[in-house]
Formats: sequence, structure tokens, C-alpha cells
Amino acid sequence: STSICLRCATRSTANFQRLIVLPLPIPHRKLCGLCLADPGLTLESLMHQFIALEMINGVSCITCSHNVSLTLWKMPDKENQDAYMQVSEVMHKVKTCSRQDSDCRCPQLAQAAGLRWQKAYATGGRQMLLAPSPQLLCIQLRRASYTAGGINKILGHVSFPQQLDLSPFQMGVEEASEPNDLKAVQSMKENASGLVKSTDSKRQGNLYELQSVVVHHGEGRQGHYTVYRRMMLPSLQQKRSRAAYDQSCEEGQDQQQSMEEKWFSISDTDVHPVHSSTVFSCEATVLLYQRQDSEALT
Repeated sequence: STSICLRCATRSTANFQRLIVLPLPIPHRKLCGLCLADPGLTLESLMHQFIALEMINGVSCITCSHNVSLTLWKMPDKENQDAYMQVSEVMHKVKTCSRQDSDCRCPQLAQAAGLRWQKAYATGGRQMLLAPSPQLLCIQLRRASYTAGGINKILGHVSFPQQLDLSPFQMGVEEASEPNDLKAVQSMKENASGLVKSTDSKRQGNLYELQSVVVHHGEGRQGHYTVYRRMMLPSLQQKRSRAAYDQSCEEGQDQQQSMEEKWFSISDTDVHPVHSSTVFSCEATVLLYQRQDSEALT
């Protein structure tokens, strides 16, 4: 997440958080005691809502604090040479400060010189963005609505694509400040090709293919989970007898079979094929996407 002061336009250093699952709230309404998802919702609209700029009042701004404090200070008489030099040095350091929270010692310098440091507050905006493109992207559509009466399940379809472009929801490389964690730094550098600006066009490192869909059946406090799983299997149009196959192998001919997509429904030990229309019309709870430039799941 990053924040920006709307008074001076100072953008803070990005704060990185590790997420195993990307949780997306579902806008909903109550009708006849039921929680119903707003009509026309899509996965992309929920992700845009997730990264939308959030307005926050009373945000402490380090740049505004520097500017306000400088206006409050007055230079002592030159006759008091020691005090004059000390204040002059402090003012110079405050004016040339990098104004990064982790490096700034201006409040301590001002206090040591007997100067008042004024902490300034302003209206700010905060935005969540995705950083490196993971190999697997697990998205949770949060269907639980917590009220005084307990947990209610949010009903209704949220449409989701088979191919998801992550580019509009990511920060650019120059906007991504590397965190202190050495492992995170290494990961950021290794995945630098996956960091793009939201204005970039589709790139292979940001395109994802839907692999699995988890569906919850039941009420808010109880129920059963089933899974739709995508598999790539040899095309039935290329049926060949075992003898012809073995003969072609002995002759050294290349065996290239075209693959076709198949979806399967999995519920405990029950596994059976389903049409893709059944998958994409379900009320999904969890979506598992895989980056297209990574090895296929097994």
C-alpha cells in the first residue's frame, strides 16, 4: 500500500504485506432476510474496488511537518554566535532532509536546539496495489457477512474470466520500494519483469489462466465445499489404435497429440466431467489462477 498527502502531494514509501490469499469483499444488500450480492458484479470490478483510493482524515505528513516547523522558527541575533550557528545548521538540515520516516532525525535536532517541532496533519489518500506477479494467484470472494445475529452467507453470482490480466492492478517498478526483508528483496528483484504500470498493455508475465474454482454449498455456519478443476487432456479427435501407435514409435516418428480443455467436478470421492458453462455460472468462493509463463499444475 502507498499513501499520498493531498496538501503537498508527498507519496510515502510503499508498505509491503505478504498475502497468501487475496480477499475481495462482495458488495451486497439485504432482502427478505437474505444477503444478496449486488447485480452485475465481476471479478475485475471487485479488484478495482480493492485498489481504489481511500480517503483518510488526520494523516501525519512528514513533509508538511517540515514546512510548518520552518515557518515557526526565527533566527537568533548574530551577537549570540553559538545559538545562531546551531539554529542555522538545524534549518539547513531540515531544508535538505530526504524526508523519509526511517531516516529523518529533524525533530530530535530541533529539540536539541530548543526549537519547536510542529507535527502537521492533513487529508490523505491510501491505495492498495499488487507488487510481484506470483506463480499462483489465490483469490477469495468473501461471502461471509457478519451481523449481530450471526454469520450470513452472501448469495449471488460474481462473474470471473478464464484469463485474467493483472496489469491494471499492479504498481510500476519505479514505484515499488523494496522492503527491508532480504528474502522479499530477492523476490522483488527476481520478479521485476512482473511489475508494470497500470497503463501498460497485456504482458505474458501478467496473464493468468483459471485452474480451479471452489464452491461452498450450504449456509453461513455450515456446509460443504466442492471444486471444479481444469485439466488439459489429449484430444479425442486423435484416437489411434495401440498397434499403430507402437509402430510409429518404433519408426521414430514424433508423437504430438493436440490437447483440449476439460473441466471436472470434485466432491469428496465423486469426480465427473462437467461443461465449462456450469463452471462459469457457479457462485464461486475461491478462484485459483496460474501465471501463463509458469509450468502447468499437476
